[in-house]
Amino acid sequence: MAAALKPVLAVVDMMLPDGLGSAAVQQILAVSPATAALVLSDSPDADEVADAFAAGSMGFALKTQRGAEIVAALRRIRGGHRYVAPGVVAPELAAYVRLAMRNGLLDG
Repeated sequence: MAAALKPVLAVVDMMLPDGLGSAAVQQILAVSPATAALVLSDSPDADEVADAFAAGSMGFALKTQRGAEIVAALRRIRGGHRYVAPGVVAPELAAYVRLAMRNGLLDG
């Protein structure tokens, strides 16, 4: 569907019935690279944060956030900026940085 619609934004649940949201983000971006994806999760799990950003997501939000916060996150990623929910703390971000460095996405 993303190939036909070329969405500007995509909101993807991290835990989908048929797999991880990070795989869905990769599939969306493969056919619609200009789409900005925001992943929603129940918790700020370090592996989920790392997987979401490694898949190409522009943002990571928590399902416990208010609607206005999610809208603000969408506006931020639509503007080309990354977004990380306030509930995602340093250990989760550190895990993403380590993964990104291992994969050559960031310089040490």
